[in-house]
Amino acid sequence: MDIVRGRGQKIGILGGTFDPVHNGHLSAALGVRKNLALDEVLLLPAARPPHKDGSPITSFGRRLTMLELAVAGLPGLSVCALEADRPGPSFTIDTLRALRQGNGPRLYFIIGLDAFADIHTWKEYDAILDEAHLVVLSRPGCLIPVEKYIADFFPAFSPADDGKSWQAEGVAGRIYVPVMNSHAVSSSVLRGAVAAGRDISALTPAAVAMYIEKNQLYQEPEGCGR
Repeated sequence: MDIVRGRGQKIGILGGTFDPVHNGHLSAALGVRKNLALDEVLLLPAARPPHKDGSPITSFGRRLTMLELAVAGLPGLSVCALEADRPGPSFTIDTLRALRQGNGPRLYFIIGLDAFADIHTWKEYDAILDEAHLVVLSRPGCLIPVEKYIADFFPAFSPADDGKSWQAEGVAGRIYVPVMNSHAVSSSVLRGAVAAGRDISALTPAAVAMYIEKNQLYQEPEGCGR
């Protein structure tokens, strides 16, 4: 797809392995779009996630197809296949730079709290906020609050006057921590349900469930290959 967007547009980026996509992904994308009044949210599957190096993952083409099936009919959500032909691991900073192309839309990179807790291990993590805003999705009952990670990894940032973001002098990007409901589902739970022969209609869109069944994906328990 054409990744170029107009200047001034607010574009959310929800990256991940999406192996497979589930209702939690879609709920997060739609929730952030509404909460931050974004023009669009792109779901961007990683071709070769660095944190899953050596672990078996479903082919990029199948994961992309499931995403396209999942967002069909959902206004404001699109799929971006930028990673399809890029060599090497899928580093976030490289992806954001490619999306911005130096002078493009305002980007809002969406990540979960688990990923944010490890962001200091990412390539050039401190440069991410030069390319985009960060949107961190927390969950009720988290033992370590988002604020603790912000203080540890982004010590120059402090609460902004809007009451919902953090900012630092001289840094273009902000850190947003929207309050939203979350779905208690993950891709690993969904894969486990498929392998166990359980109904997955409440976990992922019907079209994705049908694709998984038709192509006999995730039939074996974790660790047994796909």
